[in-house]
Amino acid sequence: MIDIAIRGAQIVDGSGRDRFVADVGIVGDKITQIGNVGQANVEIDGTGLTLSPGFIDPHSHSDFTFHTNPDNESSVHQGVTTEIVGNCGFSSAPLSEVSVPFTEKRLKNYAYTGEVTWRTFGEYLSEMERMKTSTNFAFLIGHNSLRLAAGIMGEEKVSDDQLKGMKNFIEDSMEAGALGLSSGLEFAPGSYSTSAELKDIITAVGKYDGIYASHVRNRDSEIFDAINEFVDITRAGGVRGQISHFNVRHDSNAPQNAWRRAVDIMENAQKAGLDITADTTPFREGIGAMYAILPRSLVNEGARAIAEACANPASRRELRTQCDRYWRFIHKGQWHRVYLEGSPNFPELQGLSFPAIS
Repeated sequence: MIDIAIRGAQIVDGSGRDRFVADVGIVGDKITQIGNVGQANVEIDGTGLTLSPGFIDPHSHSDFTFHTNPDNESSVHQGVTTEIVGNCGFSSAPLSEVSVPFTEKRLKNYAYTGEVTWRTFGEYLSEMERMKTSTNFAFLIGHNSLRLAAGIMGEEKVSDDQLKGMKNFIEDSMEAGALGLSSGLEFAPGSYSTSAELKDIITAVGKYDGIYASHVRNRDSEIFDAINEFVDITRAGGVRGQISHFNVRHDSNAPQNAWRRAVDIMENAQKAGLDITADTTPFREGIGAMYAILPRSLVNEGARAIAEACANPASRRELRTQCDRYWRFIHKGQWHRVYLEGSPNFPELQGLSFPAIS
C-alpha cells in the first residue's frame, strides 16, 4: 500500500504535452505512480482540480522574511516550491564588520530580532539549511550588499582595492553556491555605481558561468539607456542576463511605444548571441523604500539630517520640488497610489493609502 493517492486530478506536468486526468501515488517524499493507483493510507480527491510540479519564482524577496517565517505560507499557498532570492541588489551575505549593522537593521524591519552570526556566503547558506524553510531557495549576490561590505557608502569614487574586494567577495560566494549577481540601480546605493564598476566586477561572475539579474537604472524617460547598459554589462561579463520585473512606468514621460522598443533592444542582443531574458509582474503595485523619494544629497547626510529636514516646513516645501524620478507620481500629487507597506511604530496604519492615513 502506498502512502498518499491523489485521485482524478487534471495533471499539467511541465513537459509541454497536453494536460490529462490520472491518479498519482506517493511513497515517502517521491511520486512513484501515475495512472491507475492502488489503495493508499491517505486518499485525496483531486476531481476538478489541477495538479502540477511546484512553481519556481525567479524573483522573490522572501529572504527578508524567512528568518521569522520559515514556513513561508504566502508562497506555498500559491504553489511556489522554489524561490530565487537576493534580488534587486540586496542579499544578506556576504558581509563585513562594516556592513553587518545594515543587514541587522533591514532584517529587524521584518521582525527578526536574532543575531546576524554569519559573514561569508557559505556560512549564510549553512544558516538557511539549519532553519529548514518550507520552500527551496537559490541565492544571488546583491551588488548593493557588496558595496556596503567593501566600505563604499555613497557617491565617492570606488578605489581599485574596493573593486578587488568586491570581486573577491563574488568569487568566494560563487564557490559557496551563489547563482550570480543582482543589481538594483534605480535606488541607493546601487544608483551611485557606474557602468564601468559593474562591467569590472561582473567578470568575476563570468568565471563561474553565473547570471546577472538587474533591476535596471530607469523604467521611464531613460529606459532605452537602461536596457542598453544592462546588455553591455552582460556582454562584458560573458554571462547570462535577466531583467527583473521589466515594465514601463504608468503615467510617466516614457517615450512612445517604450515597452515594444525596449523589447526590440533585447531581441537584437539575443540575435547577436547574448543569452538574455526578462521577467515581469502581473500586478499594479510594487514595493519600494520611501527614502528613495529624497534627493541623494540629503540621503547621504543620514537619518538625523533627513528627520530634521522633514520637520522643517521650509525644507519640506523645497523637498516637494526635488523628489526623485523613481517616485515621480508623488511629485504630481498622486498620493492615492502610495500605500504604507510596513511600519513597526504604527502597525495600525499598514496597508492604508496616504490619503486614508491623513
